[in-house]
Amino acid sequence: MTDVCDAKIFDDKLSLPRIGLCTESLSTLIICIITTIVVQGLRHYLWDLTSVKKIEILSIDSDKRTWEQIGHIMLIQFGKTTLWVFSILLIVNANIWVILAHMISDVIFSGIFIKTTKKIIHKESAIITKKNMINKIKF
Repeated sequence: MTDVCDAKIFDDKLSLPRIGLCTESLSTLIICIITTIVVQGLRHYLWDLTSVKKIEILSIDSDKRTWEQIGHIMLIQFGKTTLWVFSILLIVNANIWVILAHMISDVIFSGIFIKTTKKIIHKESAIITKKNMINKIKF
């Protein structure tokens, strides 16, 4: 019978029992916290990139959309899914410090990427705005 190590949620060290690393250490905890923050940053970047790309592609008539454009979305989705699975593995093996790092970085990166994501102008909105500008110029 093999011994099963267990994670202690309120410990200042971390083992990763569900992936077979049973030796608790502070360095494992620090690496997991940094990895969690990086993964959350990448996930938010890909979420915002997906939103922008989807809106750009959906503003094109469906018969004019290319498989290259759709392939970009699919590749981004694959990256999002991979990071999601990795994030779940981190959380399942985590203690309170990794979970807090996940939650805090999730909130912070959501704000950062909403603030920095480029403005999206729909084609119809641009046309309407242009018409409004022309109408305002006329006397």
